[in-house]
Amino acid sequence: MRRFAFVLLALFGLSACAGQGNYGSHTVLVMGEDQNSGSVSRSSRVHSRALNEIADELSSLGFHVFDETAVTSRSPGHSRRSSADLIDLARGVRNPPIDTAALFTIYTDITRRAYTSKLHMRIASRLLDVHGGGHQGNFEVSKTANIRPNCTGSCEIEAASRLAKQLAGEVGRELADRLGSRIDSSRRSRWRNRDRDDDGLMVDYALEFDNFSNRQIRDIEDYLVIFRGYNSHRVTTSFSRHVEFNYRSSIRRNRLVRNLRRMLDELDISARVNFDGDEFNIRQIQTNRGRRKYRRDRKYRY
Repeated sequence: MRRFAFVLLALFGLSACAGQGNYGSHTVLVMGEDQNSGSVSRSSRVHSRALNEIADELSSLGFHVFDETAVTSRSPGHSRRSSADLIDLARGVRNPPIDTAALFTIYTDITRRAYTSKLHMRIASRLLDVHGGGHQGNFEVSKTANIRPNCTGSCEIEAASRLAKQLAGEVGRELADRLGSRIDSSRRSRWRNRDRDDDGLMVDYALEFDNFSNRQIRDIEDYLVIFRGYNSHRVTTSFSRHVEFNYRSSIRRNRLVRNLRRMLDELDISARVNFDGDEFNIRQIQTNRGRRKYRRDRKYRY
């Protein structure tokens, strides 16, 4: 009996922990999409109330949530923005890189009658993988509230703000649940394959190469694309003998360090590999003036 009670207690504890996931390393940027002329503008109080509520729900459930005004230094010149504007904005955030964009659009309509008016509101939301562009789910919620027939101006805005907060709370909880389920599924897969050298979750590494020639960088890129877990890479900064890459991969950090050092050895390049978190600096300490020496070991599993 005591053993049974212990098992129940353990299961209850695990369930309680699962209620608030450990998703602090997963970054989410909440953004309003208002290109449609029938949608509520992001400059309105109604929109701000909804954005804050969605962000609060995601944050309370363990995600690392950012306000676009705090992490972006630029904004499109027009008030209303398309999803393409928003994704471009999210991709421009480098510190930290954003994993998921939570986009939402608010639609409102009022039906006025002699004795009462009805405020109709709908919030459509979706999750997008910022760098891969993949669709990670969508959710829509709507509700109708009665308001006084003479409720106009500030009264109408306040009624819409209250309704937006209520609906946005549902949206935030649903988006958090869907995103959390995707991450948990990936983690379970990672645990089943824990002897592999990649985590299953994509990471945006910053690779900085100092004191390398263009020819050496081309040789290095030939290696980067064959590393395990590779997804994509792009140049973010380039000037004289200095190149920075955004390197997207599911490879584990220690495996990436090992691969980089192996690569440098095979290319006969003397360099130091330093890293801090997901940021790597590879600096050549002795320029190789001789001919390139390809010594790629085909038996080594990158």
